[in-house]
This record gives sequence, C-alpha cells and structure tokens, in this order.
Amino acid sequence: QAEDGIRDLVRSRGLGDVYKRQARVLQKIGSKKALPGVFLLLMNKDSTEKRILGLKLFYKLGEKEAVTILRYHRDQDTNELVQRKATLFLKRLSRRHGYRNVEEFIQRILEDFKKQKEGEERKKQCSKSTTTGNK
Repeated sequence: QAEDGIRDLVRSRGLGDVYKRQARVLQKIGSKKALPGVFLLLMNKDSTEKRILGLKLFYKLGEKEAVTILRYHRDQDTNELVQRKATLFLKRLSRRHGYRNVEEFIQRILEDFKKQKEGEERKKQCSKSTTTGNK
C-alpha cells in the first residue's frame, strides 16, 4: 500500500506521554541543568497536569531552591489542585530538612538565601575595591 501513497494509520502519542518522557529525562539529569525545562512546565497555564509535574520535578531536583517556587504556587496559583500539590511538596520538603512547621521552614530558607545574597554582594564589593585599588 505504500506505493499508492496510503500508509497504515500510526497511532500518535498524546502530549501527556511526551511530557512524562521529558520528565523522566529531566529527573535523570538530576541537577540544576534540568531546572530550565522544569520552569517551562511550571509556566504552562493551560495544563494543570504539566504544572503539577513541574512542581514535583522541582521538588525532587531543586531541594531548598524549590521553596520559593512551591510557596508561590501554593499561595498564588489559580488552580486549587496545583495549590494542594504545592502544599504537599512543601510539607515533604520541610520534613526532609527536619522541620515540622512548614512556615518556620520557609522563613529559615528565605533568611538563608538573604544571607547568601548579602555575602555575595560583599564579595563583589571587596573585589571591586581591590581591583580599583590596584590601578
């Protein structure tokens, strides 16, 4: 039948299969290199399933960095299911780090990020002052 241009009907995979396959690849990468792909899933406002998959991957890949993203989706996402999943992943992440109180865990992480950022700023200031002092 291929000679006359008629081919057998091939069942195409649904987009769900494609995203699940991408998710497995992102998990195998297992590092921050995968985070841009996870962000793309999170940004998909048309699909609850994709956003939940993104949250799950961010939870697994991002560790502490996932806190701000999970908190955002818990508090700001318009989909109730996405909010519930983000809440669940925040609870799991806080317990993984030894906290029973999720809000206490979030505050601690945000304080740590703030201190880290301030330390990086101080390093930049010191390196600027040493390079200008050498001229």
